[in-house]
Amino acid sequence: MAEADEVETIASAHAFYQTNEIETQRLDKIYTYTFTHYKNDISLEEIASIANLSVTSFCRYFKQMTKKTYYDFLIEVRISHACRALIEDKMVTEVICFEHGFNNVSNFYRHFKKVMQMTPLEYKKKYLKNA
Repeated sequence: MAEADEVETIASAHAFYQTNEIETQRLDKIYTYTFTHYKNDISLEEIASIANLSVTSFCRYFKQMTKKTYYDFLIEVRISHACRALIEDKMVTEVICFEHGFNNVSNFYRHFKKVMQMTPLEYKKKYLKNA
């Protein structure tokens, strides 16, 4: 078998590229929608429909592609934007919390500390001290 001259291509490199392009477009739609609507409540049903998947398939797909859940990703996006608002120092933390998609302050503080390894006040002091 190893010495046989007959070769048959099972799948071309072009076929794999198309699949990657399709997945890239799907993820791009998910990311674009998330970055545009992160301040609003985004249900799994809503984001799954953007990806043209069922909720179960979407959750499995997103975790496989990004190694995190969609809600973890959404929280990271919200925290990232909240960090920017904190260092601009134009709003109080509680307003920033609600402006960036969190429904209550304690939830915001808990997620912020989990993602950034510090409280919003510690983050603000650290950044303003270094600026």
